[in-house]
Amino acid sequence: MSDPVLWNHEYASGESSTDFAFPSDAAWIQCVGPGTVVLVENGGRSFTKHAVGGEVYPGAYLSLTSTTCTYVVIGNGPIPPAVAPGVNAATAAVAGSSIMSVAPAVAASPIAVGTNDPRVCTVEVPLPLVLADGTMAESTVWIPGVVGTITGATLSHNANVTQSDTDYLTYTLGIRDGAGGAASTVASKTTKTTGGGAFLAFQALTLGAITNATTTATSQITFKSVIGGAGKAVTGPAMLRITYTVP
Repeated sequence: MSDPVLWNHEYASGESSTDFAFPSDAAWIQCVGPGTVVLVENGGRSFTKHAVGGEVYPGAYLSLTSTTCTYVVIGNGPIPPAVAPGVNAATAAVAGSSIMSVAPAVAASPIAVGTNDPRVCTVEVPLPLVLADGTMAESTVWIPGVVGTITGATLSHNANVTQSDTDYLTYTLGIRDGAGGAASTVASKTTKTTGGGAFLAFQALTLGAITNATTTATSQITFKSVIGGAGKAVTGPAMLRITYTVP
């Protein structure tokens, strides 16, 4: 192409360009949002980049074959800095994390800025409940490290837990101050037939109403399983899911 004139152009997911229709090759491409980018570089070689979102790829590019990123920015001026991948508005998942998500407190409203920035988050904790009588001593399962509010808790087993009013389990999610104080109950549910919960395979069941929900920077969230009567055998691990908000 002829003498370079500084330019940049944005292409949304699904768009392409057989050539950039500008008087010089592209010198870089910036990906916004996760996806793939198929490019043809100077010399005619086609290649694919797999982006998390935020990457910048310097080079000499002739055309854009396709992209599934939210959008890409292509240009030939000063190369922009790479940025950390942001929150995908459709899935509300933080890229690179499998145990936490961040989303607006109200799904229909975007996340605000500054001090008015409520976030709804989740933490998933595998629990080793493979025990003959279902007992699990109180153990720390999560340290939030921030001021926040627990809004819900569910438990999912990989096999049914038989209900009984005689031999049963009491699951308790607790909170400790991290400074030697006693535990307070956040939520609790039994496996009793009367008034308890039917914990069925691969179904999330709430642990009940939330109390003592406020966390601090030193709080420790605990979980325990206490037997009533002879307890109840648990044949597989469980997944504890905690939702909370961070101001």
